[in-house]
Amino acid sequence: MARKANTSGKMSYYMKKKLERLAVENQEPEIVETEDEIRAKLTERFSALNLISQQTVNGKNKALIVSGPAGVGKSHNVLQAAREFEKRGGKVGVIKGFCRPTGLYRALYDHSAQNDVLIFDDADSAFGDPVSLNLLKAACELSENRRISWMAETKMLTDEGDRLPRTFEYSGNIVFSIVTLSKNQHLLNLIAQIYHN
Repeated sequence: MARKANTSGKMSYYMKKKLERLAVENQEPEIVETEDEIRAKLTERFSALNLISQQTVNGKNKALIVSGPAGVGKSHNVLQAAREFEKRGGKVGVIKGFCRPTGLYRALYDHSAQNDVLIFDDADSAFGDPVSLNLLKAACELSENRRISWMAETKMLTDEGDRLPRTFEYSGNIVFSIVTLSKNQHLLNLIAQIYHN
């Protein structure tokens, strides 16, 4: 069956839509910000990150979450503040990679003093485990006395071979440097807790 040609001089609906799509595709994108404006905005944000990182490392904030795309300098800025803190006598621990709840409990214990900082640099495994998240929530609490407990039948030892206590006071600070904020409800609760501190 042959189609009749449109001789009315009117353009069909589909032809109009196709032409509109082609017109949009051939338009140059509108520049919203200049390179200088983008550079200024990034400089301002990294200055704020540096300040907040220093405050957290120095004990003014109990916890900090830094989130953003890989390779933009999140960890670099946080670790730089931590190195400066170490030079002044502070104790810094860095967890990078995989971490089980028992390893997390021990790391929190090892960095539980007033001038201690524990940095999680892309250690996302801690956020996927409800036990680890509960330990982190206890460490990030708003209260003056942050008590962390391990009430399972697990024998954890210090480097000297002494048994770790089942409960200890946590006075240290924590920094999380992560690429993406997960849809994990436990992590979102932790973020809400830190944000409201």
